[in-house]
Order: sequence, then structure tokens, then C-alpha cells
Amino acid sequence: MASDEQGRSRGERAADWIGWHLIELAAVGVPAVLAVTVAVWLACLSAVAALAWTAAEIRATRTARPALARPAAARPALPLSAAAGTDDADDRPDLFGDPS
Repeated sequence: MASDEQGRSRGERAADWIGWHLIELAAVGVPAVLAVTVAVWLACLSAVAALAWTAAEIRATRTARPALARPAAARPALPLSAAAGTDDADDRPDLFGDPS
């Protein structure tokens, strides 16, 4: 069975992911519903929860994929085959066959 670095199985990771996202959805959704039904100012709580959730997701993504944490200038540039006058068939003979 596949496990991660903490020894959790795929099912345990999925249950963990679902649990945290349900909490996050409740943190945004409950104040939003209360803002519609009770008091409009509760929409601010929903907005704060949404911003915190967004920041946490961005941080988690950057932690999981360190290349995204680097500034754009520090990232390696992509090859510009279109600027050189070539197309994908010229660049990838293994996929498109020999162009000659």
C-alpha cells in the first residue's frame, strides 16, 4: 500500500484532506449564510476566512512546489521555438517523426 513520509495511507490522506476542506468551507459558508439571514456585517467574517484560506492554499502550493516560490526572474526561461521559426514537429522528432 502506498504511504507518504508520515506513513499515512492514501485513504488516510484523503480523509484528512476532506476533513480540512469541510472545516474551511464551513468557516467561509456559515458566516456568509448568517450575513444573509441575520446581519450583513457578518459578511466581513466570511471575507476574512476566505482570505485566510486563500493564503493557506498558496503557501501549501509553494511548499509542495518550491519552483513557484522563486521570483520569475530566477526561474529558467522556456525555450521560444516559435520565435526561432520552428514548430513542435521540428523540436520533438520522437513524437512527430523525422521531419526530413
